Amino acid sequence: MKTPLEAESPRPTSPPGVASGPLLHSGKSLRGLMLQVLLALLPVCGAALWRYGPRAAASLALAVAVAWVADLLCDRRHAFDLSAPVTGIITALLLPATAPL
Repeated sequence: MKTPLEAESPRPTSPPGVASGPLLHSGKSLRGLMLQVLLALLPVCGAALWRYGPRAAASLALAVAVAWVADLLCDRRHAFDLSAPVTGIITALLLPATAPL
């Protein structure tokens, strides 16, 4: 039986034994947050381009293109929320400069 407090709760409850984290909404959209992440990645991309040159540029471009195509194929609703370029850039930066394209 539910307590009066639980009956009035507009939020869905978690299964027994599973606690949800304390989440606060900042009012920002997902696209806005991804834009901030992209801006934060710009210095790292610049350093990779300066250090490794066109090889890094090709790796970044290919990884972003593949991530975007995969996002379009798998989830068309969120294909333009900038999460695909973030994923592609992070993936490209994790690869060694000698990775085959």
